[in-house]
Amino acid sequence: MSRPTLVYVYDALCSWCYGFDTVMAQVERDYSDRADLVLVSGGMNVGDRRRRIQEVLGPDYRAIYANVIERSGADISEAYLGGLVGRDNYVVDSLRPAVALSVFRSDPGRAKRQLAFVTAMQTGMYRDGLDPGEDAYYRTAAEAFSLDPYAFLAQMTEQAFIDDARGDFALTQALGVAGFPNLSLRDETGTRYLSVSRGFAPYDDIAPIIDMALDRINDG
Repeated sequence: MSRPTLVYVYDALCSWCYGFDTVMAQVERDYSDRADLVLVSGGMNVGDRRRRIQEVLGPDYRAIYANVIERSGADISEAYLGGLVGRDNYVVDSLRPAVALSVFRSDPGRAKRQLAFVTAMQTGMYRDGLDPGEDAYYRTAAEAFSLDPYAFLAQMTEQAFIDDARGDFALTQALGVAGFPNLSLRDETGTRYLSVSRGFAPYDDIAPIIDMALDRINDG
């Protein structure tokens, strides 16, 4: 029997999404008996938005991240702030981490661990300073789930998974999502969406909205 679905549109390179991971983990725990959860890769930095990180952030990037840390409690370390961000050749590109999610969720046995996987990827970047443009980033995430890292990387080159990731980007545009993170509730028919959160919000703010959205959908 179909159920309502919480649709979480995120991007692996979005620091507010990283801060939202703990909120979504609590949502997943508290609402798993009432709604399914799907993740959609948003494609924040693709096409002409692929640029060097320093061009994207500007000189005041530490203040930007300080705000993320203060509001969300995200663990953004000096390995990222002074290491990865400080590299002249670091280009932000959302495609590869989106493909990695597509590979991970392709196994039905892993489908309910999508949120844990993207959290592992984001932790690798923001806490450990790993570069999402390098293979080591994906090997580390795969190994955290006891997957063969080289087989995982090989799957990431398959066109079917690249197309699946681009399908997520297309869905993001079709839903009118322009910023991340974004959370909505989809009804059982898959045709009606109710907005829950546009941007970061603490759990205590969004839980009542999820409750109201579920009530509205259940009431028809």
